[in-house]
Amino acid sequence: LAMRSQAKDLSDKLVALLKNDAISIRYLAAEGFGTVIRSCEEVLNKNSHAKESFLFKQRFFKENFAKLSNALNKTTERQHSCGSCTSKGCELDSQTAYLFALSRLLEYVPKSIMLSDLNDNKILPILVMALGSQRVEVKVSALATLSVLVNEAVEAVEPHLHTLIPLFLQVITLNSKHNKIKVKAADRARAIDCLSEIAESLPYHQIHPFKKMVDRGIIPALDDRKRAVRSKAVQCKNQWLTLQNQ
Repeated sequence: LAMRSQAKDLSDKLVALLKNDAISIRYLAAEGFGTVIRSCEEVLNKNSHAKESFLFKQRFFKENFAKLSNALNKTTERQHSCGSCTSKGCELDSQTAYLFALSRLLEYVPKSIMLSDLNDNKILPILVMALGSQRVEVKVSALATLSVLVNEAVEAVEPHLHTLIPLFLQVITLNSKHNKIKVKAADRARAIDCLSEIAESLPYHQIHPFKKMVDRGIIPALDDRKRAVRSKAVQCKNQWLTLQNQ
């Protein structure tokens, strides 16, 4: 239906399910947005003679990103206004479900579409919020998209460095049995890659204030269980240390 630009009823139902009483259903609905927009090599593509409406991904993304971001804003406002009331936990769950749905949309939408929409100042704040989520699937989805942005449009990321750098450093520590949530080695390595790219691509005066933070924060990754992560951590630490010579 989405490929034929006939998915309005479907997306409305998915949005409604994000408010379902069952948390598991909320997250399945959020995952559904990524499933719809994600490219599939096995079926439902032109090679298998599936009918695909022109720019259906762009249309689906724009319609649902606006819908979901508005719902997220309303949920966040209710969360702030309810203070210590009993509904706060419910609102937090709804907020995370909306974040997950938005993260999945951004993760799987064609890169050109996402990059063209960076100027509206809505995408990055949502990704920053998602990266700080306590749900590992939300965090990892946001990290995948932020990795693309750091490599393709690092200047857009610069205003959010004060929040992103501590969050990237947090991700690389989520590998021990003492952590409530854990991320895979590939995702820890991806967070380190983001820090390395920031050091390489942004001007010295913009990243110098974070040098000591990264120097201390990267230390746990030097003892990571995976050699690939340790290797990237050493390279990243050296990149940030050499900033003093620039």
